Amino acid sequence: MSAIQSSGISTYTEVMLLMGSIDSLTRFSTTASAVGTIYANIKKSTAFLSKIFAGSDSQYIQLNPESNAMSAELTDCTFSWGPDAFSVHCSLLTIAAGEFVTVVGRVGSGKSSLMSALCGEMPIISGQGRLSGRVGFVDQKPSVLNTTFCENVIMGNEYDEEWALYLKADVYIFDDLLSAVDAHVERHIVENVLVAGGIISTKTRILVTHAEHVIPLSDKMVTLTDGQVQVVKQTPVHLSGDLTNEKAAQSDDAGVNAQELAKIPEPFVIHPDYDDPPLRWT
Repeated sequence: MSAIQSSGISTYTEVMLLMGSIDSLTRFSTTASAVGTIYANIKKSTAFLSKIFAGSDSQYIQLNPESNAMSAELTDCTFSWGPDAFSVHCSLLTIAAGEFVTVVGRVGSGKSSLMSALCGEMPIISGQGRLSGRVGFVDQKPSVLNTTFCENVIMGNEYDEEWALYLKADVYIFDDLLSAVDAHVERHIVENVLVAGGIISTKTRILVTHAEHVIPLSDKMVTLTDGQVQVVKQTPVHLSGDLTNEKAAQSDDAGVNAQELAKIPEPFVIHPDYDDPPLRWT
């Protein structure tokens, strides 16, 4: 302490001055290090964004905020992130308002890229494309705000306990929505949100999924293979939840009581008019 001694004896004021200086110097060194890191990240981000927006002639599909009878139309479209980069090719894709569309394909086949193209984020190299209506996009990599769970759901909207979906859109795009939930939650989402009769059944629903048992419930199936888009139109099957007899049979065979029987989850069963096997989600 000799550096701050004035008369050979350290006073209380001098000791407190030293302790305060140490704390300030520590914060300064930490802040200086953080500033250097932030500056480096800004330079890196700026360079990355410059590459994205360097080409002023980049074109994207037309985004019309007004709803239309046809929600999406892609004709002879090729989308790509840049020269020698991955691309998506679509000869013809039309999605009418209110349709439920499932998008399937192997990992890396271009499913998420096609969704980015529909949202007007992936440049279009050739062809014509248009998306009509307000778009609600649920990414496969969700973002969580540092706030309450409620605020993460309502996202600034006024709270209403009767609302299940706070984003009022005309076109809902769900990128691999079902992969991170268990069977009971998956069943609830499919039955109450996605299929006909759900809370957004009058809106256009596009679902990227690996759940093959959901595909028969959709109006169209879009498959991707190495960026190539193929569309299969189909008649959607319906869900039936009347499994009273089946559960009773389970009760007789296993000897469970009524209280235990109520805990047995009811899997979805495709409409009996079709010969498809039941959907077992237990």
